[in-house]
Amino acid sequence: MAQRWYLQSYALTREADDGPHQGFALRILAHHGMDTGHQEHTVDLADAALAQVRGRVPAPTESLFVVCRARALSGAGSPRKALAVAGRARALAESGAGTAGWDAMWGAAAAAVDSHTAAILTRLGDHAGAETHWASAARHYRGTEHQRIAALSTAAEGRAQCAQGHVERACATWGRALDGMTGIRSTRTRQAVITLRSDLARLRRRGARSAQALDDRARVWLHETA
Repeated sequence: MAQRWYLQSYALTREADDGPHQGFALRILAHHGMDTGHQEHTVDLADAALAQVRGRVPAPTESLFVVCRARALSGAGSPRKALAVAGRARALAESGAGTAGWDAMWGAAAAAVDSHTAAILTRLGDHAGAETHWASAARHYRGTEHQRIAALSTAAEGRAQCAQGHVERACATWGRALDGMTGIRSTRTRQAVITLRSDLARLRRRGARSAQALDDRARVWLHETA
C-alpha cells in the first residue's frame, strides 16, 4: 500500500514536469525498497533519483541522494564501493549551504549522511567507525525537533559500543537513549528498545550489573508505552 502511494506521488511529479521532486519520489521509493528488504531495484532507483537532481539542487540536498545510492550499493553487496560513495556525500553535505526546502524535514543533511554511513560501516564490521558516525548524527539531531531520531541514533551508537565489548560505555549511552525517548511512542523506538533488551540479556548473563539496572528501565519503558 505504501509503495502504491509513493508511485502515485511520482506520477504526479512527472505530470507536473518537476524534475527535483521526481528525484525526491524516486529516492523515497529506493529507501522503501531497502526498508522492506526488496533490494533488487534500489540501486537503479537511487541512480535515477540522483540523475534528476544532480546540479539542480543545493549541495547539501544532493548529498542525500548520493548517500541513498551508497546505502543501495551496500544492500546490493558492494559495501566498500558504498563507503567511497558515502565519502562523496559527506563532502557535498559539508561543501555548501542552503536546502531545497523539503529535504529539511528530517534534519540536517550531514546528520542523514552520518546515519547512512554508520549503517554501511556496521555492514563492514567496522563498529568503531560506526560508533563515531552514530554519535555525530545524534549531535546534529539533539536539541532540534527531531528528538526521536536523536534517540534512535544514540541507541545505535550504544549498540556499536557493545559490539566492541565496551559494556559500561554502551549501557551509559543506552541510558541516554532511553532519556531521549521520554514521551515518544513509535514503532521504531519500541523496536530499538526491544533490540536493546536482547543485547542486554547477553550482558546480564555475563554478570554486568549496569546491564541489569538498564534492562529494568527498558522493561518499564516498554510497559508504559504499550
